[in-house]
Amino acid sequence: LKKCLSSLSFSVELCSSQDFTEIMRTLGYPRLISMESFRSPNFELVADTLYWMAKLFLYDTDMSIHEGIEAEEDRVKFLSTISSAMYDRTSIRLNT
Repeated sequence: LKKCLSSLSFSVELCSSQDFTEIMRTLGYPRLISMESFRSPNFELVADTLYWMAKLFLYDTDMSIHEGIEAEEDRVKFLSTISSAMYDRTSIRLNT
């Protein structure tokens, strides 16, 4: 699965929402992501997909990820722990 991910040659910034929904479906994301989800900011969807990817690709049951996303400070902690874990274990760098 890591090999599959490393062979994906797309930039998240250039990836259209349709491409993203197809990639997530192909990877087995359990929820349907509609194109309407991208019409307005949706941090809950971003957090859910990042959390799902971290659990899927890092497969570390002892990994501690800050799960609260209600307040801005919680969202910063969540994104920091996800990006740190991704980089530490896979060398995948997320723009934070």
